[in-house]
Amino acid sequence: MTTPILIATATAAAAVIVAAAPVRRRVADARRLVTPRRPVHPVHRRGRGRAQAPTSSEVAAWCDDLARLVRGGSSISSALATSPDHPALATLATTVAGDTARGHALAGALRRAHQRAPSADTSLVVGVLAACAELGGPAAAPLERAAVTLRTRAAIAAEHDVHSAQARLSARVLTVMPVGLLVLGVLADRGVRTALMSPLGIVVVIVGLLCNCLGWWWMRHVLSSSVGAS
Repeated sequence: MTTPILIATATAAAAVIVAAAPVRRRVADARRLVTPRRPVHPVHRRGRGRAQAPTSSEVAAWCDDLARLVRGGSSISSALATSPDHPALATLATTVAGDTARGHALAGALRRAHQRAPSADTSLVVGVLAACAELGGPAAAPLERAAVTLRTRAAIAAEHDVHSAQARLSARVLTVMPVGLLVLGVLADRGVRTALMSPLGIVVVIVGLLCNCLGWWWMRHVLSSSVGAS
């Protein structure tokens, strides 16, 4: 009896560790959002595949850079010519610079870039820039307010991730544990293997796996609904 108990304990511990790893990463990412740092330069992102959409913190850092340049006397076009750290933002800034170099008005180029923005956060900043270019006036203050808005969004998302970490961990454990116990039973008990070879045992396993997948989907749906409600 000692060996099966040890195997069961090890299987349960492994299942908890596997289920908790993604949750720990989400919590760590959430804490980094609360205290955002400068994003990694695109040169250091090579080998990671296609660039993802910029986060709220990265777009807010871009806003701060633009506001600092504009407040220092640069025009919006000159500020955009300074390449951002994130590849998607750099591509957008290069597109706007290319349109203006071909003779298009800055406001029109920004409106076209607004439609191709890689994220809602980027769309907000480009919309602010387009309004400033079209209406005139100082652009530093609107950009700084946009950065504050983006960091507030990031802080709210981070707080939600931290508070929902326990629910995500419970969902993963409840999904992984039945499969782990089934594997343990097959490895440790001949009676379980015999039962699973019968037609009824196969049907029970299939129904159990379907119920497990349904429960996993439902828990994800509940967590996604809570994100939307918040």
